[in-house]
Amino acid sequence: MKTREIRVNEPDADGCIYVSTQSVAGTDIGGLTMCPTRHGTMRVGWIAVKPMFRRRGVATQLYQAAAREACERGRPLESDRRLARGSLAFWRKQVRKGRATLRDDPDGRTYALKCPAPSDLSGTTGSSGLRQNIRQWADARRQLDKLNKMKVRPLKCYGPHGYVAAKGKTYRSAKLTDDERAHLFSILDQRCRRFQLGACYYNAMITALDDPTEQLKYVEGYAIRDGIPMPIHHGWLTINNKVVDLTWRLRTPRRRGRLRNRMIGEFVEGLQYVGVEFPTSQVRRYVVETGVGDSIIDDWRRGWPLFKKEGC
Repeated sequence: MKTREIRVNEPDADGCIYVSTQSVAGTDIGGLTMCPTRHGTMRVGWIAVKPMFRRRGVATQLYQAAAREACERGRPLESDRRLARGSLAFWRKQVRKGRATLRDDPDGRTYALKCPAPSDLSGTTGSSGLRQNIRQWADARRQLDKLNKMKVRPLKCYGPHGYVAAKGKTYRSAKLTDDERAHLFSILDQRCRRFQLGACYYNAMITALDDPTEQLKYVEGYAIRDGIPMPIHHGWLTINNKVVDLTWRLRTPRRRGRLRNRMIGEFVEGLQYVGVEFPTSQVRRYVVETGVGDSIIDDWRRGWPLFKKEGC
């Protein structure tokens, strides 16, 4: 279930702040309140997530947004003194990871996150968290095979999630050199394209095929960003292993430069990419044989030939 970005409301008369996230329909699916204390922290009053959205990382994203806002105000985020089981497990995990400290005062025991706020409060950090997330989806299918007493296959055989978890590479934010930017825009200048949302595979494939030097590579896999608790099957380009995503937009565009609202080499904190790079010859063959610009991994039109080739 996709969610919109986290919303942080302005403080009320008492300095308390409400943080929420909404469903696609525009209704709140989770919320958190925090209020200033006398000893210089922002204390969580309550946090709640609707039952159908629990265990999807929504609460963790609320904590992350609250911790970031609290630290920007010069106050670390502090837990309530009375914690539910799930909240207690979250705070204990932060202590184990070195992101939070345990505080004892006359009124009771609390936990406090350190400032500056950690960029990721999940069980793992960075793109390794996305890789683990993808693997969990594939492992769920493996467990179904075990329950149904079916043959358990290699990880790469369990759909796009398993294939990318087994063969995918992690891509990190890195600035393009002047030569790399010049080459990218020389290819883009050959045609006038708008790179529409929802056409990620086509956008990346057609641009890779426009490059006679094959420096721009087509990559397919999964990406995730703040406010969306599930990995999204996605396609993008790379140049020298640096991400060029012509489809997804930045929420806050850069102040200057071409394509200033796209991920060109550098991308924002909270955005993660794990994918498999395909040779341009394979991309060209796919487009010629199918007549479409769609997923190579999840090629249902031809009966998933990639998995057959892997012996699945």
